[in-house]
Amino acid sequence: MAVFWSLLKTLRPRQWLKNFAVFAALVFSGLLFHEGAFVKVVWTFFVFVFLSSATYLFIDLLDVEADRNHPYKKMRPIASGKLPVGIAVFSLLIAVFLGLTIAFWLNYYVFLLGFFYLVIQIFYTTYFKKIPIIDLIVIATGYLIRVYVGALAVGAHMSVWFLMTVIAASLFLAVGKRRGEMTL
Repeated sequence: MAVFWSLLKTLRPRQWLKNFAVFAALVFSGLLFHEGAFVKVVWTFFVFVFLSSATYLFIDLLDVEADRNHPYKKMRPIASGKLPVGIAVFSLLIAVFLGLTIAFWLNYYVFLLGFFYLVIQIFYTTYFKKIPIIDLIVIATGYLIRVYVGALAVGAHMSVWFLMTVIAASLFLAVGKRRGEMTL
C-alpha cells in the first residue's frame, strides 16, 4: 500500500488542475450543452492526466541522482527509494499508452497534439529548461496545447482574441512558476 501512495504522490495529482484548461474552449465556444461535447472533453481531461503524470514520472526518473542531493527533492518517492524504479518505469509506460490510446479513440488531432505535448515535455526536461526564455515559452505552450486540444475534441472554433488571451495567461502562469521556484 505504501508503494501505491508513493506512486500517487509521484503522479502529482495537485498538478492535474492544469488539465482543466481543456474545458475552456467548450465553455467559451457555447458548446457546453451540445450533446456529447462535455463527455468528449472529460475524456480529453483524462488524456492529459495520463500524459502529464507520465511527464512527472519521466522527470523524476531522469533527475533521480540530482534529487537525492537536493534538500527538498530528496524526499520524492523515487529519490528516497519509497517507489522502486521498475514500478515507476512500468507506470510511465502505462500512462503514455493509456493517454495516447484514449486520445486516438477521441480524435486523430487530439492524438497528434497529445503526442506533440509528450515530445515537447521530453525536450523540455532534457534540454529546454536550461535556456532562460525558451523554458517559459515551452511551459506556456503546455497550457496552450491543453486549451487547443479541448477545442479539437469537440470541433469548437476559437477566435483569435480567445487564443491571444490564452497565450497571455499561459505566459503569465509560466513566469509565475519560474518566479516561485526562484523564491524557493
